[in-house]
Amino acid sequence: MSSGSCNIRAIKHFVGVGNEGRNHSAREERTMSAHANAEILLAWLAEHTVATVSEIAASGLMGSRTASDAIQYALHNGALERVVRAGVSAKERVRYRSTGIALPVPRTQVQPTFDGLLEAWGIALKPIHLAMVNSRTHQISDSGQAEE
Repeated sequence: MSSGSCNIRAIKHFVGVGNEGRNHSAREERTMSAHANAEILLAWLAEHTVATVSEIAASGLMGSRTASDAIQYALHNGALERVVRAGVSAKERVRYRSTGIALPVPRTQVQPTFDGLLEAWGIALKPIHLAMVNSRTHQISDSGQAEE
């Protein structure tokens, strides 16, 4: 086993490819998996320099559809660039290489918060504790006398 395939396996484990049971919307799952697959693809391209979709699929790294989605995600974020060659078959014409630009952190990892809004309105982020005075409860019974 080459060190490259070991690194790819470690990256797949690190980014959580194949983890099931997470509570995310379908759109978040696609974005997260596209991001994770793009990370894996970029690590693989660091060792292979340039490749076509068919070469990526033939390597066993991921299927052609998954590779295409990962490539589109990485292209959109500037992490990959197309290298178009003339005079070759359509399948071999477009190759992809890393630009060296890192992928952005997925937005789904940021938890929404109202802290800024609460602060702008002057509302305390942590409620203050007020001292309470001792109190008594009085209950009137059916006999008409007050009980403590």
